[in-house]
Amino acid sequence: MSDNPTDGTQSAEFFAKLFGITRSNFYQLVERGILPRVERNKFPVVGCIKNYIQFLKDKNSGKASTPISEQKLRLTIAQAERIELQNQISSAKLIPIELLTTILAEISGQVAGVLDTIPSKIKRKHTHIDNQVIDSVRHQIIKAMNQISNIDEITDRVIEDYILENGKFEED
Repeated sequence: MSDNPTDGTQSAEFFAKLFGITRSNFYQLVERGILPRVERNKFPVVGCIKNYIQFLKDKNSGKASTPISEQKLRLTIAQAERIELQNQISSAKLIPIELLTTILAEISGQVAGVLDTIPSKIKRKHTHIDNQVIDSVRHQIIKAMNQISNIDEITDRVIEDYILENGKFEED
């Protein structure tokens, strides 16, 4: 991800390094509304710096929320998010990750089954093709099937990357 200083924005990684915090902490400040976001991984330079300075001033002067009120706020937000998530699942706008993984595993099994038959079908229909070519095709198909068999890990990685990048799942 490259920073784009020409449009007055920078990436989360840039600000995390600048502020001396982790990217996770940076995204937490964004989620709490302390730091502004323009769009996915684009944050306004001036707004972020001003707001972070104000955040540090408030924190040091005691104006920042008390731990108890902050905990109550986090609990209220978490409860509202949980209810919203349940509503989205009930209305079929979202599905649980376990169901998504099951669906993808079923699809990948079917695709692997089709891929597995390709070399023999090619050999039957095109008898003039050398066995070396068929073996080469079979080898590439096996590589593809190995990738398909890792669908669980790939799904987990993509979800983790998305959450790290965006802070949480958001409705489009």
